[in-house]
Amino acid sequence: MSAAFELDKAAKVYVAGHRGLVGSAITRRLRRDGYRNLVSRTSAELDLRDQAATYELFDRERPKVVILAAAKVGGILANEAHPADFIADNLQIATNVITAAYRFGVRKLVNLASSAVYPPLAPQPLEERSLLSGQLEPTHRPYAIAKIAAIELCDAFNAHDLDRIMALFADDCVLEMPRGPEPWGSRFEGKAAVRAALAGRFAGLPDVH
Repeated sequence: MSAAFELDKAAKVYVAGHRGLVGSAITRRLRRDGYRNLVSRTSAELDLRDQAATYELFDRERPKVVILAAAKVGGILANEAHPADFIADNLQIATNVITAAYRFGVRKLVNLASSAVYPPLAPQPLEERSLLSGQLEPTHRPYAIAKIAAIELCDAFNAHDLDRIMALFADDCVLEMPRGPEPWGSRFEGKAAVRAALAGRFAGLPDVH
């Protein structure tokens, strides 16, 4: 566990994926708690799969905190129809954002994972020690592998530089969120696929472990 991290309300916070179900909830909570120096880009303004463009944003904005809520998400049908897109896009997004955070001196990074990273028969409630303890759900295995890779990347950077604080939230808190713009059947097939959200308070966030 890291020491408590006190964040000035004027600190620059970049929320990647601020229009998504989780990212929008995080953004609302930050604003409600008085954080006004928020950085955001739509996918039309910035393609996080583009390393050069992502690095340019970090170099220009120099955020102190980054919340990685951006991802390519979809339901069972989408995952089965486009598995290469789900693993490739999410690997690129995570690699570019996490590496940029490290290279450009971000003080804390919060990487949002997914319940998909856990084996379907993992004991409930889910705990991080269940990661890699069994087979993944076949229908979203490519997506889950990309999410697990992001967790491992955070772990690797923490091991490389112990002075850098990075954090992980993976299905260990739930925030009230409005229903997404798409019907559940087309996107989430009735499952609560997104059950992780940042509570908006930065004191005492754990390191990736």
